[in-house]
Amino acid sequence: MRRKNTLILKTGASVTKAYGADVRTLSGNATKNSVTLAGGAVTGSLYGGALTKAGATGSATGNTVTITGGTVGGDVYAGYTSGTGKTTGNTVSLGDGTNAVAAGTTVTGVIYGGSAADTTGNVLNVNAKGVTAGSVANFAKIKFKIDSNVADGDDVLTLTQNTTLAHSSIEEPTPAVISGWLGNTMEKTAHLIKMNGGTLNLTGYTPGSGRRRGGDVEYAYKTDNDAVSTTGSLDLSAYKWQNAGVEINSNAHADVFGGKSTLGTTGETLNNKLTLKTGASVTNAVAGDTQTANGTATGNTVKAEAGTATNAVGGKTLAGKASGNTAEAAGGNVTNLKGAQSVSGLVQEKPCQDHGGNDRHSRRR
Repeated sequence: MRRKNTLILKTGASVTKAYGADVRTLSGNATKNSVTLAGGAVTGSLYGGALTKAGATGSATGNTVTITGGTVGGDVYAGYTSGTGKTTGNTVSLGDGTNAVAAGTTVTGVIYGGSAADTTGNVLNVNAKGVTAGSVANFAKIKFKIDSNVADGDDVLTLTQNTTLAHSSIEEPTPAVISGWLGNTMEKTAHLIKMNGGTLNLTGYTPGSGRRRGGDVEYAYKTDNDAVSTTGSLDLSAYKWQNAGVEINSNAHADVFGGKSTLGTTGETLNNKLTLKTGASVTNAVAGDTQTANGTATGNTVKAEAGTATNAVGGKTLAGKASGNTAEAAGGNVTNLKGAQSVSGLVQEKPCQDHGGNDRHSRRR
């Protein structure tokens, strides 16, 4: 039995094959071995724990591979057997969970949880963005760490070959995680899996079912074409419907919002704050932008501290009630400042507040 062995490869290393443990007997096991690739090059394949004797009956279980840098010219196996034993309970981690992976970190081949068909307990942790691999396979669970290090538009894991995964094996981020990822950013999209060649097939994927509302956020977790197969990406897109605190300091968007609701017919916006700072140059600034048919907008505040805006509105609805919203000018240049606005709903608002900003027209509706 080979167990609890450790292999670490760092910048400058160059090997043909790398093993945490290489068991060459018929009956031995490879258990709880670990490999860390922090740099260097493996020109062939990399193995956490491997049974390389033809017809081996032992198991390769509980092995770990962590990749934070370097390149692999072949495949990566957390657990491998040339025989009939199990390769379960193994883990591959891309990133250590704290630091960014090194630029150029690449696996040319496939990243496997185990070589056998039984994937029980095999986990792929995508802890950081920036790794490119051919494909991934034989994992019971794939987990993405989505935090503030993942910016709007980032590719988290890039794949270059045809890949088939059970959609249910990919762990959907929770609303709390998504809210933390957004922080005070207006909205974000991350490409969890980005295809750069080949097709991603997600068995069990149901088109039209990827939009959610939970916690403070509304989000979409779906392929770019909302289909089982895509040559594009599996995406996570989100914004907050309540408790947002967005600050705008550029002209990157003509229309900006603090919180927004577009899901269903009664989705509302609540207690959002939108602040225009130096550098802001926008057409429409809405603190609580309720776009659902009958949703309300309550307790939202837009504040112009600097910059320019054509329209600045505290809360906005179609037919729902807009109440308790505030618009404040403390600086900058706003053409139309409105506490609330509704196409056909009831408006009950706080007065607009002007503290020295250049507000040409302060109006309620």
